Amino acid sequence: MSSILPAWASRVCIEGVLHRHRPSRIRQWVQPGYAIDVRRTYRLWLKSGAMRMRYVRRQRYTRPGRLVVLWDVSGSMAETISLYLPWLHRLAASSRDVGVFPFGVRVADLTEDIRKAYPTAVQAMADMPGLWESGTSIGLALQDWTTRHSTKWLRGRSTVLIISDGWDSGTPEAVANALRAFCARDARIVWMHPLLRSPGFELKTRALLAARPYVDQWLPGGSPEDLLHASIS
Repeated sequence: MSSILPAWASRVCIEGVLHRHRPSRIRQWVQPGYAIDVRRTYRLWLKSGAMRMRYVRRQRYTRPGRLVVLWDVSGSMAETISLYLPWLHRLAASSRDVGVFPFGVRVADLTEDIRKAYPTAVQAMADMPGLWESGTSIGLALQDWTTRHSTKWLRGRSTVLIISDGWDSGTPEAVANALRAFCARDARIVWMHPLLRSPGFELKTRALLAARPYVDQWLPGGSPEDLLHASIS
């Protein structure tokens, strides 16, 4: 895997990918014609001594919500690591509210390392061969993540992005139970599949069929173009 960040990845930022926002202390004006701050407008009229066609727009405090990336790096997904790593590196580097968790036979937390210089992120992946050299149980991996990390990450308006081809050595019931637990915490679930644009593709693995009732959005992720146009709503 090359330690040089590909040129296309420089165009990636969290604001262009994640459109689900949550409250923030950072002040941003609403768009013209939207909410009016009635109290401040009334005070303005009192101060001027007349009712005029002049309004005070309400301030809102928002920023992109938390994005949890659960990234399948098991055997069937190993060849896509060089595609997804630059994209995830840029997302994590652009926001402290992005967490990246590769999983295979177990779950790892790559969040801190992937925010560092890209060669460091590449080396961090190389140092975890036991994570991706064999199969995976998606349901058990997601349940393991829930036990260890959900208290920190599934707060407020969180989105869980699962990157996987759906090939699974576990049971579909385990996948359904894990996703149901995400829904119980009001998380939006998005599934990115590297073959979603392939001709004749169908969601037919047991894991994908079990996940289907709980997934809010399906995204293709088989090329840099797919990633650059990925939009999570």
